[in-house]
Amino acid sequence: MRLRGERGFGLIELLVAMVVLSVALFALLGTFTNGYRILTRASTKGAASVLADSEMEGFRGKAYDDIACALAAPPITCSSQATSRLGPDGRRYTVTTVVEMVTATNTDGVTCSSPTWQPPCSRRVKVVTVTVADANGRLWASQRSTFDPLTGQLSS
Repeated sequence: MRLRGERGFGLIELLVAMVVLSVALFALLGTFTNGYRILTRASTKGAASVLADSEMEGFRGKAYDDIACALAAPPITCSSQATSRLGPDGRRYTVTTVVEMVTATNTDGVTCSSPTWQPPCSRRVKVVTVTVADANGRLWASQRSTFDPLTGQLSS
């Protein structure tokens, strides 16, 4: 025996269940979309880091004198080169390499200026900066290394 007030109650329950299920599915869809975006960003950053590492390793394999830089009073930008390279993820990246000659600084960051601090004060070092950007110009990786004639291998 059915009560008269229960008519249509099953339909309302069904509608409420569908709304709850829809909200849960949209939240799950948002999670997957966000996860895909994060994975794509990590892939791009990893590919850019690989390109920056390989470019910097090319400089680390050279003797100090083989890193091209004109003999001029520092600070001076010796060379700046931008090349388009294909990354391991199949995308094109712009790898920019800048070589600068600067005067060595003390550990506190102050440039040597007193003659009492010689010989390090007159020491010139080469600073190599490698940056990797995507086709839109967004910077994804950057590395900077200092090459010192006192610690680096000099060519004969």
